[in-house]
Amino acid sequence: MAKSVHDSLIELLRRGLMPFVRMCVRHNVKLVELIMVLKECMVRAAAEELSSKGQSTSASRISVMTGVHRRDTSTILKKGAAPVSGVNLILKLIGYWQQHSSYSDGKGHPKELSCEGRDSEFAKLCRAVSVDLNPYTMLFELERIGAASRTTSGIRLDLQVYGPQEDVQEGFNLLASDVDDLVTSVDENLFARDTNPNLHIRTEYDNIPSSALSEIRQWLLHEGSGFHFRAREFLSKFDRDLASIPESEKGRIRVALGSFSRVKVLEEVEQVP
Repeated sequence: MAKSVHDSLIELLRRGLMPFVRMCVRHNVKLVELIMVLKECMVRAAAEELSSKGQSTSASRISVMTGVHRRDTSTILKKGAAPVSGVNLILKLIGYWQQHSSYSDGKGHPKELSCEGRDSEFAKLCRAVSVDLNPYTMLFELERIGAASRTTSGIRLDLQVYGPQEDVQEGFNLLASDVDDLVTSVDENLFARDTNPNLHIRTEYDNIPSSALSEIRQWLLHEGSGFHFRAREFLSKFDRDLASIPESEKGRIRVALGSFSRVKVLEEVEQVP
């Protein structure tokens, strides 16, 4: 007998939550904290569901939908939405620097930019991305993460593709965004039944000799970065911030394309003395 969607979801949670639970156990996150986070997520998800249907988001209604106590529901609703990660601003700024004709050579090669003063090229780049961006803060952050470096004439973009490696907070922020988009993408594929589904592909091999580990990791990084570079070139042609789009073109869509690789050692190689 086929499982119901409800039963399949419970099984998915058992498997899907395990990577997060392993991290929580490893870093001393307690059960009571997990329960509180889950309550917050359920309340916010229920509020989003009600709002999308034009219905009121009362604490009583959400409490019935989720099983979260009304007192906890009220407290969570008063806290408001969780803060938005700054990682998207970094990604957008790097993409703008690469693709906009004012800051690149038109072939995806970003120019060195002057960075001194409010009227510098870098300051104008920051204002183009968001009027709320502080150029000096963004400059410090780009240098801190190794995405850009100072030159005798200004600042140079060093990273073609940004992926936080040593910044724990931004790494987790990017992971959260990836998980959100991946889960929603699969949900739409399974239940929306669009004639043009979202991309959801997996490639896996599990009997490769350990001697190929370094070569495979380098190849995946190089090819994956190149793919995203080409994707940005293609998508930038349709973005109002980067291309001349006729005013007659109405509406607005968001495109997210994520990639990851993992190379795991299944059997250790015995060291010969």
